[in-house]
Amino acid sequence: MVELKLFGEEYCLKYEIINDASLRNDFKMLAKKTMKDFEPFYAEAVKNWKNLYDYGYGLWEKGIEYVANDIIKIFSVYEIYDITEEVLNSSIENNSLFIKIFDEYCDLIEEIDEDQKKQDQYRRLRKESRTKFYGGGFGIGGAVKGAVKAGAINMVTGTAHDIVNIAGKGLSSADASSKRNKLFLEYRDKLPSALKYDIEVLLFNFVEKKLMAENACPFEPISNVSKAEAQRIFENLKKTQNNDELSCKMAYKLLCTDPSNTEYYIYLADRFPNERQNIVKLAMLLYLDVSEILKNELQGIINKYPCDNEENAKILKNELLKFMSKYDIKKLDYLDQVNEYLKQKDIEARTFNDVTYETREQKQKASLDFEDLYSKCSKLEYKNEKQCRQLKDEICKSEYDYTPQVKDEFIKKIDDRIDQIWSYEDRNILNSLLIGVQADSEQKKKECIEYIKERGRTQEKQKYIDAIEALTPENIKKAKKHLNHRTQSNFILYIWNWLSIIPVILCWSKAWWLGLVAGFIAILFWGYKENQYKEEKSMWDLLTVGGIAVNPVLR
Repeated sequence: MVELKLFGEEYCLKYEIINDASLRNDFKMLAKKTMKDFEPFYAEAVKNWKNLYDYGYGLWEKGIEYVANDIIKIFSVYEIYDITEEVLNSSIENNSLFIKIFDEYCDLIEEIDEDQKKQDQYRRLRKESRTKFYGGGFGIGGAVKGAVKAGAINMVTGTAHDIVNIAGKGLSSADASSKRNKLFLEYRDKLPSALKYDIEVLLFNFVEKKLMAENACPFEPISNVSKAEAQRIFENLKKTQNNDELSCKMAYKLLCTDPSNTEYYIYLADRFPNERQNIVKLAMLLYLDVSEILKNELQGIINKYPCDNEENAKILKNELLKFMSKYDIKKLDYLDQVNEYLKQKDIEARTFNDVTYETREQKQKASLDFEDLYSKCSKLEYKNEKQCRQLKDEICKSEYDYTPQVKDEFIKKIDDRIDQIWSYEDRNILNSLLIGVQADSEQKKKECIEYIKERGRTQEKQKYIDAIEALTPENIKKAKKHLNHRTQSNFILYIWNWLSIIPVILCWSKAWWLGLVAGFIAILFWGYKENQYKEEKSMWDLLTVGGIAVNPVLR
């Protein structure tokens, strides 16, 4: 028994009623989880009216499959082990909303064919197939998946559905197809929610009754008589004007008679704001949704403390925590959003130059260090090598403990400036060497390469070494061809474009096969020429280091 104060009186709630509410909540969660898995499967399996007509019962059993193991576990807690998937199916078959809607759909589909004898035949087959599905070996354990894929009724009855291939008497095929598609669109969206109802209501009722029959009353559901009595009290309460003693007694009696109706809590919390805290506590004990009850109060807090900066977000967070503590709320989605906002703001406050530091103090120091080094390295692009080295030594040997990331950034800037100076100096020297090297003297080329290896200070020297090593008569000839083709390539391209028309003309004539041969040869030849041009261009770029140092032998 749980006791709490409500409308000035001691309110006692039996554990049996709480257990019943908990079980109902479990089935709501099971239904929600089932729909999460079932709806993608349903969308993939059912794409047209015929899919739905063939697969309906198999789809229903597929949906029940998702919850079978969970329900068996619920029973096992109470040492009931003889409830199988088949028992679950048969227990809700006659009252299944899914099957009722599916039968309506099939009846309407079959009515499109005016042959009454054929309609009766298919209704009989559907009834037989349903019985075979539940008791004849198409168990939830896996075979039903194959049944769904292959067409459930066809598999069970062995009868082909020729009804789907003919039009009714007096109806055109197009008209019949249009009617079937219209029915499909109407009923397609009804069935998932019907499956959810079967799990959340029908299966729950079955499980609850079974548990109550097998155990010493662990559950006490609110009776229909109590619900009807509570509804009458509620109607009378709404007619009272003042929040006087009579109204409070009626409100108390209402929750004693039926504490399971969310509508009552919403009304009472709004009418009796002083009782809201206790009303919410009772509702949460029974797993009812209290979001509507607390919506206005929560929105008032959000409006009062806008989450538009970090300071206000912290205040809002504290107010939300007070709100949650007041009503004993364990989780609040809006608090999660505020926490995420504060997390992002904290990351921003600890980030400088794309580096996120462990603390804001470290970030602040990094910012000050950056300003200091930025000032020291001003006009770096105008400094010579000696000045750059002096500046680098000054930073590296400084007694001040610069932030490593910032220090490394500026050291790299200085090193890049030194590399730039070297590259400029190297390029001038190496360009002169490459232009002046004697291509026909292996000894001179070797001396040049040794000089470059010894004096070159940047990675660019390898390009000049490669160029000198490649200065051979064959490569020179190839590179010079590129020089000649640079002014001719467009002209040659135009010629080949015009020549490519010839195969087309020949294809129109009687000698079409000659056109195919000519076209094939033209493609091969043009591919060969294109590869040749690419090789010549690559050799030119190699021997001239991209065209910046042209040896006289290449002109």
